[in-house]
Amino acid sequence: MSTRRGIAVFGASLESMAVAATAADRAGFHSVWTSELMLASAHEDRAQARREAAAMIAFYGSVKSYAGLFDACGFAGEAEAIRAAFAAGDLEAMVGAVSEAMVDELAVAGAPAEVAEQLRRFDGVVDEVVLSPPTFRVTPERVAENLATLIEHCAPA
Repeated sequence: MSTRRGIAVFGASLESMAVAATAADRAGFHSVWTSELMLASAHEDRAQARREAAAMIAFYGSVKSYAGLFDACGFAGEAEAIRAAFAAGDLEAMVGAVSEAMVDELAVAGAPAEVAEQLRRFDGVVDEVVLSPPTFRVTPERVAENLATLIEHCAPA
């Protein structure tokens, strides 16, 4: 008896997900599910949660290989500013180059109830949302606190 196999499609466009599902079905995979890996930061201090998410976005933005993602999302200018700040060794400017629109598009971040509400945008769109806490410029204790808050407030009903 062979082991069941599935295909998980993380962060792809809906069109890419459909193509993957069709190809997997033709190849005999038993199941196809869609997942979105989402940066998630929850804190009673909404501004802190959003700063943490912005710092992680800045970290990703400093890497040129992510330029295509930022371009596709309409954030080429911000990504360029992040890379320039990184080249200058200015971490504060890197984070400062992350716009509120970037945080809104690339993360769920804010007060715990707000994050739970933001996650609703994926209802009926993907099968699973995998929450990933920011780790850049965040203490291990805060990562653990964030994870506990996300589990408490954002677990499926």
